[in-house]
Amino acid sequence: MRYYLININRPARAAAGGRPAVPAGALRSFRTQGATGGVLPNALEVDFDIPVTDFATPMGGGYVRIYGVDLETIAQASDFNLMEIEVYGGMQRGLPLAKPQQAGLLVAGTIQQAFGNWTGTDMTLELIFTAGNTKPETPVNLTIDWKAGQLLADAIRATLRTAFPGYTATINISDRLKLQHDQPGFYGTPLQFARYIQEVSRGIIRDEGYPGVRIFLKEREFIIQDATTRTTPRSIEFNDLVGQITWLAADRLSITTVMRGDLQTGDFIRLPPDLSLLQTLTTQASQSQARARDAFAGVFQIDNARHTGRFRGSSGLSWVTTFQATVQRNG
Repeated sequence: MRYYLININRPARAAAGGRPAVPAGALRSFRTQGATGGVLPNALEVDFDIPVTDFATPMGGGYVRIYGVDLETIAQASDFNLMEIEVYGGMQRGLPLAKPQQAGLLVAGTIQQAFGNWTGTDMTLELIFTAGNTKPETPVNLTIDWKAGQLLADAIRATLRTAFPGYTATINISDRLKLQHDQPGFYGTPLQFARYIQEVSRGIIRDEGYPGVRIFLKEREFIIQDATTRTTPRSIEFNDLVGQITWLAADRLSITTVMRGDLQTGDFIRLPPDLSLLQTLTTQASQSQARARDAFAGVFQIDNARHTGRFRGSSGLSWVTTFQATVQRNG
């Protein structure tokens, strides 16, 4: 059974300019699962397209469309502008191959535009949002004071702690990222800062295939990685796949799976150990098949994800996640 949970929340606001502090609060919730875990047969139809990637590689915003909402909701849809949104998705109990443990948070973000539509008998609530609880282009005080001999990880941690005091940072990058001179700088947006960090790290470590330092945001946690420090790879099973794996370049591929929220950009994965059956569909010569059996061996790192869903769509492709991943050398 397909599963979603969409929460629209009011962000907390500190007291300022004579205005009182406002605590965070829930505004609306749309779900497929009841309080006891059972399926709600009257769950509303939804469809969405949600891209998720690192700050230095923007993919545009995501959207959610919710059908069957009441007139009051669409009449006051603008009240949801600049509110926070959480979208959970995946599968829940009900089908033989469903894996509820793979469901999870697809994205947490900020709604940039909310509006209602009434066409014929269809009433819909449209939500356009950016991933993360901070807009990539929003001006912030991102001042880095990178001293000679200091680890880049320490400089990034200090910068993010100052600019985003309510956020945490998990940093796993190479200890080789140092400079022989001071390198102060100011960057007006997270997008500018992320691009600088990626470029300067590539300039220091010139190893073939080194991706540079990338900055991801999950809820209120910054995840900073450069693939030199690996977490334990997660396995993708054969029955998780939807369609064939596609090579996009010599070291980069696209994988479509049943929708899942347990894998995030930056995670390391392993593909099913024997995909020779898939290879027989695309290669004719027996010697080519033999070589292709190990084509998907090794470890890959997820570069970006795209969650696309239509809750009551009849096709298996109506509820999927597409990952782009890069092969890791010495995997």
